[in-house]
Amino acid sequence: MDNKKLIKKTPNLCIYPWIHLEANALGSIRPCCQNILTIKDASRDAGGFYWEELSLSDHNTTLEDAYTSPDMINLRRKFLNNERPDVCYKCWTNEKTGMRSLRQAQTQSGFFDIEKVDLSADPSFATNMQSVDLKLGTTCNLQCRICDIAASSKFRKETKTILKELGEVDGRVDEMNEALTHVKLNMHRSTWPNNEAFYDNLKIIFPNLKFMEFFGGEPFLIKKHFEVLKYAIEKGYSKNIVIKYNTNGTQYPKELVEDIFPHFKRVLISFSIDDVAERFEYQRYPAKWEQVKDNIQRFTELTNVNLGTEICITVSIFNILSLDELLGWVNTTNLDGIYFNILYDPQDLNIQSLDEHVKHTIIEKFKTISWNSLLSRRLDINSSSSDLNENIQTLINFMLEKHITIVTSGHQSFYGKAVNGPVQEVRNWRIQTFDKLRNENFVKTFPELAELIGYD
Repeated sequence: MDNKKLIKKTPNLCIYPWIHLEANALGSIRPCCQNILTIKDASRDAGGFYWEELSLSDHNTTLEDAYTSPDMINLRRKFLNNERPDVCYKCWTNEKTGMRSLRQAQTQSGFFDIEKVDLSADPSFATNMQSVDLKLGTTCNLQCRICDIAASSKFRKETKTILKELGEVDGRVDEMNEALTHVKLNMHRSTWPNNEAFYDNLKIIFPNLKFMEFFGGEPFLIKKHFEVLKYAIEKGYSKNIVIKYNTNGTQYPKELVEDIFPHFKRVLISFSIDDVAERFEYQRYPAKWEQVKDNIQRFTELTNVNLGTEICITVSIFNILSLDELLGWVNTTNLDGIYFNILYDPQDLNIQSLDEHVKHTIIEKFKTISWNSLLSRRLDINSSSSDLNENIQTLINFMLEKHITIVTSGHQSFYGKAVNGPVQEVRNWRIQTFDKLRNENFVKTFPELAELIGYD
């Protein structure tokens, strides 16, 4: 059976477990960014066999180890049996609400050479892999409200202060000291992108590689990976590879723009912009709105690169009421597209966690907005030509879904472990704590939202 017929016969199948891997900022490896499976493998000591997370922070571990692991073989078998694995719940949730999932986007895109893929349960890493998503450590210059120390090095000082205060106030000094030890471990784990062995293993797949996506931290600040891009240029692979960066917009990397980008088949830049003006600066602290706008304009005016640009809007409780203003600003730019990214964690900032009366008020406000009229030109929305009204409706559908709490190792917020209680109490604690540390004021910045959620 050829692959297209197999995919048609198994409509739940996702192509990603065969062609793709994600490495997060701390070196954990997953099938993709939407999957909650942290890949493990069997190890052995004097007590016998046990399961241990595969992490690139162990410099003997490679992407190939993860690709050929029992976890990945089992996941592929489930898809071949047309099952819907629980670890893929984010895609199933998106599809249920009418949102195009990552599974659908990549399996149906036509971008990858699916006919060349060995769709067996245990295929070859070297010949099958066509895509990687690399979150290159935690080096970052921002402390975004929706982020934490697992993805940004700038959180270290604040995190230590918070945990120390929690230990003193709540009398849980031992628990908080354990968390501080975890902070130090994270600092060590995030150094994996400096490991030469990782890049040597990555080079194995370059002959068939079609797509590389880079996150951070802030990827433009993590220059070690420039070397592997230069390798792709020297070997002639770059002309077949699309590279994508997810950036906070505060950086303009001259070396990449002038010496590296022009050699690649296409370069995609996705700017993480969740709001405008002071609301943007609150959510993406301590970025400056005017500087970020200037950088975006510089990118969109490039002529020496086959370039595509988009704004990636992470939808959370912070910006759900001001999406129309943000889209109005997008209309004044030369950006090519918009991508709506749903925030799942931290769970207290997920729009599903809002009270029912708050959701109703948001929906009534949305009804008064002529969404399609906000854009005077056609833009790609979530990598397709769908219109804005359809995408806003999928956000509403998602918001109305039951707030599902799924916690796995490495996916629960540090502060979620430290603060127990109803979601609103955790949310209020988070806002108050960071307002105090940063001398900011949630009520002043978000007066309508603060009143709506009963924050004081």
